[in-house]
Amino acid sequence: MTDTLQPKWPVIPGGTPPFADRPDRACADHPDPNLWFPEGGSNGSPAKRICRTCPLIDACAAFALPQPRLYGVWGGLNDADRERLRRRQLPETIRGSWARTAADRDRVAELDGLGVDPVEISRRVGISRRTVQRHLHALGRAQAASGKKVAA
Repeated sequence: MTDTLQPKWPVIPGGTPPFADRPDRACADHPDPNLWFPEGGSNGSPAKRICRTCPLIDACAAFALPQPRLYGVWGGLNDADRERLRRRQLPETIRGSWARTAADRDRVAELDGLGVDPVEISRRVGISRRTVQRHLHALGRAQAASGKKVAA
């Protein structure tokens, strides 16, 4: 009985990939596992070509994308490819978060101006009481900076 020599997985910040033991990985029996960990400025084109034939390419890319410290070619994407995708996705997430926060702050200011209790503001806006307090604090600073009277 002969054992197939398979490349050993490097130490990975996110742990061993869930598909590491799947024999249908395109990289499973490749004689040169170093292709997936290029050095000297190589973009990993040979590994990317092999990845395109792999049935696990999406799972592999999904494993690698949220891990910025991961090195090498994963799911047909090298470090720079994954960074570009993360940068493209991140601003949308941040914009959505900032817009939501600004809308919440405006609503808190409006309800506070009407004399609504912070607990009721929390319920109406759908945010925690602590977040209501943070918005009120930020609004207090903004009012102080503009010379308006700050509520105690």
